[in-house]
Amino acid sequence: MMKDHQRRFTDDNPWNSVPPGVNPFQFSIDRSAHQGFAPLSRLAKALLLVFFVFHLLIAIFCLIILVLPYIRGVKQSHWFFRKLYIQDQSRQKVYKVPLLWVNGGVVMTMSQLMGSVATLAYILIQLAITQSINASLHVQVEPALAMMCMCEMLTYWSQMHCFVVAMFYHNHKTDSNGPKRWTPPPIFINCLFLGFPMVLVIATLPPVIGLSLNHNQITIGVTSIMNTLRQGASVWDQLKVPSTTIEEKHELTTQLNQIMSQLKDLGVHIGIHAERLKVCFDSFIWVMLVLLCITFLFFVVVFGVLVQKVQQAEEQSACGSSASKPFRRWFNLKSHATTSGVEPKDRSDTGEQTSIVNRQFCGFRADHHVLSAW
Repeated sequence: MMKDHQRRFTDDNPWNSVPPGVNPFQFSIDRSAHQGFAPLSRLAKALLLVFFVFHLLIAIFCLIILVLPYIRGVKQSHWFFRKLYIQDQSRQKVYKVPLLWVNGGVVMTMSQLMGSVATLAYILIQLAITQSINASLHVQVEPALAMMCMCEMLTYWSQMHCFVVAMFYHNHKTDSNGPKRWTPPPIFINCLFLGFPMVLVIATLPPVIGLSLNHNQITIGVTSIMNTLRQGASVWDQLKVPSTTIEEKHELTTQLNQIMSQLKDLGVHIGIHAERLKVCFDSFIWVMLVLLCITFLFFVVVFGVLVQKVQQAEEQSACGSSASKPFRRWFNLKSHATTSGVEPKDRSDTGEQTSIVNRQFCGFRADHHVLSAW
């Protein structure tokens, strides 16, 4: 009966490579302990360590940027967002809805810090799951991977927000002296750039939650299989004891059949969740790829339009300065010749030029009088 059961056991399940006379349950336990994780090559470990040091330095640098203003007592850079009201030449509000201006320096630094921390966690998890089967079962890498992708897109989003605000002010500044051009209202820009992070989170959460839930179910199933295999190994060893009676062998064989049935059910259960895990992972990859492509395309388009606006502004500034050189030279001669106490008219222009601020727009200028409504 022992030989018949062993023959049926080896024919009906995938342990066909079990050597004769070896406990198949213990053989499966030992094989799982050695094949539960794939070791990394030296090159892969070296690359992971290089990226770990690189992102560690980035995280420290970002942390210094965020903490340094508090240490120095500077309060101007602590704000997260501000309301900007667009005004015309008569200092009247053009739109009732303010334009929400996010502090790009703070948002980009925070998103880069969180992305670097997520990358560090991802690298540590990858190193851990290749060294221990316990870590490969219980530690989940999906949240760290999702945080990496989300922070990368948030960094692009904050940069695009600064670019769009710069172009918005540029259009209103040039439209006051030239033909009117259509510009999106502030409410459209607010909905676009505040809605993007919400869409990003909403699109990322379902596949990540599915990955975590199915990973947890697989972990529970694998743990149950390992416990069942240990029970089977114990029963198998008892069957091989010569002093075991026929009644005891019959009872042990019944237990072994129950264990085999449990293993089969657990295998089906794990297979179902493994298939769902694959579907969730594919969905997560496709969602991240689509969002990254959309973000990158928008970033390239917005950055290209910004560069074009900057070039046009520089050309207009160069033409205006070259055309006014003879008048400035004549005015300087007149100012030296007169002895009156009247302030030169060009002094206001100089004061206006000195009040031009250049904060987050990569060299793109915004009028200080417009921003004075903060």
